[in-house]
Formats: sequence, structure tokens, C-alpha cells
Amino acid sequence: MAGEGWSQRYGSVWMRMGTLEATSRSALMRNGTWLNLALNSWMLCLEASPVIASRLSRLSALDGGALAEAHLMVSEKLDALVQLQGMAITGRLGRSPLSAALLSVAHFRRAVASNHSRLSYPTRKS
Repeated sequence: MAGEGWSQRYGSVWMRMGTLEATSRSALMRNGTWLNLALNSWMLCLEASPVIASRLSRLSALDGGALAEAHLMVSEKLDALVQLQGMAITGRLGRSPLSAALLSVAHFRRAVASNHSRLSYPTRKS
């Protein structure tokens, strides 16, 4: 064992993984995988960055609109959290940790998308 190289110890594992059937490969690419969770989390970060930039630009104005935006931001975050806790308590997040994580990320992605659409269109001053 001490003289074995990496390929001798682990090469057979990689060879077995390479012989997965096509159905098993497609099963890995379905929505219910940890890879999908990682990609959705990454997308959440990418989608949240313009929202953060919009909010920071509005908050930097230091006027009444900035105060209203700060209050709205905090209330939206608390509302999303309370909704998510309600989903967890009632079992709507599923039974597995993966389904809970996927549905949680999807919940926050919807909240970020609604914030993005609201912040994308500036209100007209009359």
C-alpha cells in the first residue's frame, strides 16, 4: 500500500464511475441533485448582486426615499424568512435535506426576482 500511487489506489473507482449507464448519468443531471443546488445557489448570488447595487445606490441618497427603502428592505427580508419558516414547519420543504435546501434557494430566488423587477423600474417623480 505504501508504494502505490494515486492511480493504482483510486483509478479503479474512476473506471467504475466511467461505466455508468446512460440512465444513471441522466439521473445525476435531474433537478434533485447537490450539483443543482450548487448551481441554483450560484445563480441566487448572481441575481442578488444587481439588487444589492440598486439598493445601495438608493440608500446612498440619504433622503426620505432611502429611509423608506431601508424599511422596505428589512420588512421584505423578514417576510421571506417567516414564509420560509412556515413552509418548513408545515412540511412543504420536503423530507430530505436536499429538497429543503433546493426549495429554500428557490424561495429566495423568487424574492430576489421580485425585488429586481421592482428596483429596475424607477418610480416617476410627479
